[in-house]
Amino acid sequence: MKRLVPSLVLGLCLSLLSSLPSSAAVKKGDKCPKLKATAIASGKQYTCIKSGKKLVWSKGKKVKQVKQVAPQVKPTPTPTPKPTSKFAYRDGGVRGKDLPKKSIEDAKYLANLGHNVPKSNPKFHILYGDIVTAEMKADYRQWMDILIENLGGYDRWVHAIYEKDSPSSQNKAVLDGLEKLGYFKYEFDGGTTPSIKAVQSRRGCLVAINYSGPNFVPYFYSFCNQPEHWSDPDRENDRKMMGSLFFSYAILHEFAHEYHHHVQRAHSLGKEGGGGNGPGSPIPPDGFAPAWWMEGTAGITPGWILRDYFDTLLLTKRLGL
Repeated sequence: MKRLVPSLVLGLCLSLLSSLPSSAAVKKGDKCPKLKATAIASGKQYTCIKSGKKLVWSKGKKVKQVKQVAPQVKPTPTPTPKPTSKFAYRDGGVRGKDLPKKSIEDAKYLANLGHNVPKSNPKFHILYGDIVTAEMKADYRQWMDILIENLGGYDRWVHAIYEKDSPSSQNKAVLDGLEKLGYFKYEFDGGTTPSIKAVQSRRGCLVAINYSGPNFVPYFYSFCNQPEHWSDPDRENDRKMMGSLFFSYAILHEFAHEYHHHVQRAHSLGKEGGGGNGPGSPIPPDGFAPAWWMEGTAGITPGWILRDYFDTLLLTKRLGL
């Protein structure tokens, strides 16, 4: 009896399967299992009809094929998180369209001059005292050409290099060049007699030259006013700490750093001249740019340029590196 039960079940399943319509076997006029049963084969739907005493498949009707299109699910937009940092420029009372009229006029003036347009042959004023050797001049000229190629050439760059405490007679080119720019007339109250002592009293990089009178910004020049690095007693510690080899390249790095600021200043179109850059500067509040953009990029860029041009520098070849 135990062996008989599985056999009966199997037989029942086979009989049921044989009674179901097979789409592969359906043809017009063939025998069908049950009245009104339907089957689909070869794109047609067949119905089981009675023909005389027989049940047969009908002629068949074409069935429209419905394409199954996957539903398009639109991605749920991710909300932009609101910054939690409260960092912002200090509110100095200058907002958006409320920039001072003079600042806008100065910017237009400088833009019309092409002050913010890079040039391959900019108007520079490089002024050397007798302390500067022919080798140093060649190094500096090559380095400035490299800076122009990489950062762009911008007019109104003034660089004076002289020996500290040297007589004016040894710095004629420096004094004559600065006098032509109106330096001694406008940078000193009531003017002063051109002398290296007067220049030295205002040493600094990067300062400005108020070229032609009371309107500061339209006439301003970027002025790097420096005693010569190798003879300047104030740089003695730097020379000892760095060693002569490293100090040689540090001079080029310093020049590039300050020229980078000149490039930034050219694109500020006078806004820096409206009160400096830093806490308390009114245009915009706390200055025209954040510190990372001002000092951060000016600190990194010279190193990259030195790296890329190291082997081609006259200094490198002269040192045999």
